[in-house]
Amino acid sequence: RNGNGTLALFVADTANHRIRKISGDVEFDPVSGEKIWSNVKVNCFSGRCDPLMNNPEPGFADGKQGKARFDSPRGLTVSSDGTVFVADTNNHRIRKLTQFGTVTTITGSASRFEVDSAKQPIQSHFNHPS
Repeated sequence: RNGNGTLALFVADTANHRIRKISGDVEFDPVSGEKIWSNVKVNCFSGRCDPLMNNPEPGFADGKQGKARFDSPRGLTVSSDGTVFVADTNNHRIRKLTQFGTVTTITGSASRFEVDSAKQPIQSHFNHPS
Protein backbone atom coordinates (compact mmCIF):
# COMPACT_ATOMS: atom_id res chain seq x y z
CA ARG A 1 0.00 0.00 0.00
CA ASN A 2 1.10 3.58 -0.40
CA GLY A 3 2.09 5.33 2.77
CA ASN A 4 3.56 4.15 6.04
CA GLY A 5 2.77 1.01 7.99
CA THR A 6 3.94 -2.51 8.57
CA LEU A 7 4.30 -5.40 6.15
CA ALA A 8 4.65 -9.13 6.57
CA LEU A 9 6.12 -11.49 4.01
CA PHE A 10 5.82 -15.27 4.37
CA VAL A 11 8.50 -17.53 2.90
CA ALA A 12 8.56 -21.30 2.46
CA ASP A 13 12.04 -22.20 3.74
CA THR A 14 12.07 -25.45 1.78
CA ALA A 15 15.32 -27.13 2.85
CA ASN A 16 14.79 -26.18 6.51
CA HIS A 17 11.21 -27.57 6.49
CA ARG A 18 9.62 -24.47 7.98
CA ILE A 19 7.67 -21.32 7.18
CA ARG A 20 9.31 -18.01 8.00
CA LYS A 21 7.76 -14.60 8.53
CA ILE A 22 9.66 -11.46 7.58
CA SER A 23 8.10 -8.35 9.08
CA GLY A 24 9.03 -4.72 9.45
CA ASP A 25 8.03 -1.12 9.29
CA VAL A 26 7.60 0.46 5.90
CA GLU A 27 7.84 4.11 4.99
CA PHE A 28 7.04 5.58 1.61
CA ASP A 29 9.77 7.84 0.25
CA PRO A 30 7.97 10.54 -1.78
CA VAL A 31 11.16 11.55 -3.59
CA SER A 32 12.15 8.12 -4.93
CA GLY A 33 8.66 6.62 -4.87
CA GLU A 34 10.05 3.54 -3.14
CA LYS A 35 9.07 1.84 0.07
CA ILE A 36 11.86 1.64 2.63
CA TRP A 37 11.87 -1.20 5.16
CA SER A 38 13.19 -0.70 8.69
CA ASN A 39 13.17 -2.75 11.90
CA VAL A 40 13.15 -5.92 9.80
CA LYS A 41 12.70 -9.17 11.73
CA VAL A 42 12.91 -12.72 10.40
CA ASN A 43 11.11 -15.27 12.57
CA CYS A 44 10.20 -18.90 12.29
CA PHE A 45 6.42 -18.87 11.90
CA SER A 46 5.74 -22.61 11.86
CA GLY A 47 7.60 -25.88 11.52
CA ARG A 48 10.91 -26.84 13.10
CA CYS A 49 11.62 -23.58 14.90
CA ASP A 50 14.20 -24.73 17.46
CA PRO A 51 17.15 -22.32 17.05
CA LEU A 52 19.58 -25.05 18.17
CA MET A 53 18.56 -27.34 15.31
CA ASN A 54 21.28 -26.86 12.71
CA ASN A 55 19.97 -29.43 10.26
CA PRO A 56 16.20 -29.79 10.67
CA GLU A 57 14.69 -33.08 9.59
CA PRO A 58 11.54 -33.28 7.46
CA GLY A 59 8.36 -34.68 8.98
CA PHE A 60 4.60 -34.50 9.12
CA ALA A 61 2.48 -33.21 11.99
CA ASP A 62 -0.39 -30.80 12.38
CA GLY A 63 -0.31 -28.60 15.47
CA LYS A 64 0.88 -25.36 16.97
CA GLN A 65 3.90 -23.47 15.66
CA GLY A 66 6.92 -25.49 16.80
CA LYS A 67 5.01 -28.78 16.94
CA ALA A 68 3.98 -28.75 13.28
CA ARG A 69 6.23 -30.50 10.77
CA PHE A 70 6.72 -30.02 7.03
CA ASP A 71 8.63 -31.90 4.36
CA SER A 72 9.96 -29.43 1.80
CA PRO A 73 7.21 -26.80 1.75
CA ARG A 74 7.27 -24.77 -1.46
CA GLY A 75 4.44 -22.66 -2.78
CA LEU A 76 2.33 -20.54 -0.48
CA THR A 77 -0.31 -17.86 -0.60
CA VAL A 78 -1.97 -15.62 1.97
CA SER A 79 -5.72 -14.99 1.98
CA SER A 80 -7.29 -11.61 2.76
CA ASP A 81 -7.94 -12.70 6.38
CA GLY A 82 -4.25 -13.57 6.95
CA THR A 83 -4.58 -17.36 6.62
CA VAL A 84 -1.50 -18.88 4.97
CA PHE A 85 -1.91 -21.85 2.62
CA VAL A 86 1.17 -23.98 1.91
CA ALA A 87 1.97 -26.72 -0.59
CA ASP A 88 3.79 -29.26 1.62
CA THR A 89 5.55 -30.82 -1.34
CA ASN A 90 7.06 -34.09 -0.11
CA ASN A 91 4.10 -34.78 2.19
CA HIS A 92 1.79 -34.48 -0.85
CA ARG A 93 -0.59 -32.21 1.09
CA ILE A 94 -2.03 -28.70 1.19
CA ARG A 95 -1.76 -27.19 4.67
CA LYS A 96 -3.39 -24.19 6.35
CA LEU A 97 -1.69 -21.94 8.91
CA THR A 98 -3.64 -19.61 11.15
CA GLN A 99 -2.40 -16.16 12.09
CA PHE A 100 -0.86 -17.78 15.19
CA GLY A 101 1.05 -20.43 13.19
CA THR A 102 -1.20 -23.41 13.97
CA VAL A 103 -1.12 -25.91 11.11
CA THR A 104 -3.92 -28.17 9.86
CA THR A 105 -4.06 -30.32 6.77
CA ILE A 106 -6.75 -29.31 4.30
CA THR A 107 -6.33 -32.07 1.76
CA GLY A 108 -3.86 -34.63 0.46
CA SER A 109 -2.48 -37.89 1.77
CA ALA A 110 0.78 -39.50 2.74
CA SER A 111 1.04 -41.28 -0.57
CA ARG A 112 0.79 -39.65 -3.93
CA PHE A 113 -0.54 -42.97 -5.27
CA GLU A 114 -3.09 -43.77 -2.55
CA VAL A 115 -6.65 -43.99 -3.85
CA ASP A 116 -9.44 -45.09 -1.55
CA SER A 117 -12.55 -43.12 -2.41
CA ALA A 118 -14.72 -45.37 -0.19
CA LYS A 119 -12.86 -44.24 2.96
CA GLN A 120 -12.24 -40.62 1.98
CA PRO A 121 -14.76 -39.58 -0.69
CA ILE A 122 -13.61 -35.94 -0.73
CA GLN A 123 -9.89 -36.69 -0.29
CA SER A 124 -7.59 -35.41 -3.03
CA HIS A 125 -4.23 -36.86 -3.87
CA PHE A 126 -1.31 -34.72 -4.96
CA ASN A 127 2.05 -35.65 -6.44
CA HIS A 128 4.59 -33.14 -5.06
CA PRO A 129 2.38 -30.02 -5.08
CA SER A 130 4.07 -26.65 -5.33
